[in-house]
Amino acid sequence: METTFSDYLNSAIISLNAKQTLFKTGESIRFFYYIAGGGMKLERITEEGKKVVTSVCKKHQYLAEPSLFNNHYHCDAIATEDSRLLQFSKNEVLEILEQIPQIALQFSHQLAKEIHSLRQRLEFINVLNTENRILNFISIRSNNNRFSIPGSLKNLAAQVGLTHETLYGKLSILEQEGSIKRDGEIIQIL
Repeated sequence: METTFSDYLNSAIISLNAKQTLFKTGESIRFFYYIAGGGMKLERITEEGKKVVTSVCKKHQYLAEPSLFNNHYHCDAIATEDSRLLQFSKNEVLEILEQIPQIALQFSHQLAKEIHSLRQRLEFINVLNTENRILNFISIRSNNNRFSIPGSLKNLAAQVGLTHETLYGKLSILEQEGSIKRDGEIIQIL
């Protein structure tokens, strides 16, 4: 069972337009967020000045879970599409987790699922053949061999650990080879 803390805590609804920033690296953390609609990405700037997407989050996911246990954000949060978020007081969320073990257990279960998803992502990134990496990623997340692109191809590229230019090229190759068929936002594995 999923918990959004809304049965126990007051929340504000935050609406963001695509590409709008929710928070930036270094800002003080006062709130905790749940994505009620749309999607977000977390990105950092490396020492070399390169933007790196560390996470792409979608509807029914928490955003930047480690922020519950930090004082300042370690990344920027940017809407990948028009989005709605529930905003909770960070301190109130921590109090609920301490006071109600069942909620803490449900939240832990959700975090465990997120860890599993991140481990799968690392596995995909370590697959050397990019075509296989893309096919494996799509296959695991497909429904009847049909995969709906989450937000944009740039977001998909970030999730598979490729540049968007490389992803575009590899998808074209896979389609020419007859491994996939693309129809708008849907990729079908053949």
